[in-house]
Amino acid sequence: GPAVTPPPKPSYQDDVAAYEAELKKINDYIKGKYDYPGIKDKVPSIEQKLELWKNKKVEELRRSLISWIDLFFFSDLHIIGLGLDFSETDIWWILNKRQRLIADGKVEELPNKIYFYMTENDLKKRLLLEYFGVEVIDLIIGGSYEEMYDKAIKAVVENSKA
Repeated sequence: GPAVTPPPKPSYQDDVAAYEAELKKINDYIKGKYDYPGIKDKVPSIEQKLELWKNKKVEELRRSLISWIDLFFFSDLHIIGLGLDFSETDIWWILNKRQRLIADGKVEELPNKIYFYMTENDLKKRLLLEYFGVEVIDLIIGGSYEEMYDKAIKAVVENSKA
């Protein structure tokens, strides 16, 4: 039969181009997680509101707090009974944004604390939450949901005294 010609071997430039394409995909993915469009456009005023807080313009700040998103920046939050799966991108994006504001030097600290009451052993989630400045409180129990919520209420009351 006819001779089969093998395809040409990729050149060094082809290898470099393929490598650069993969790097661009990774970079776009990471940038996309920080610039997540689903919520990014809803939070443009957070930095302006933080300026009001830093300058102690309390009444003006109070009038500007109109969204559930504001709670993540200006009110102590106690998250109970939410699994906080990694598919809950809006919440993870907000937690990341909080930490980025500090890391980028836009604020030294935030005016609130976020508590997450963990009902499972999930080291990855715990470490990420702690990295994002969330205080993780263990509520791992072997009993019922009622028992878990009773413990959670007691813990919220205790943490609210601080």
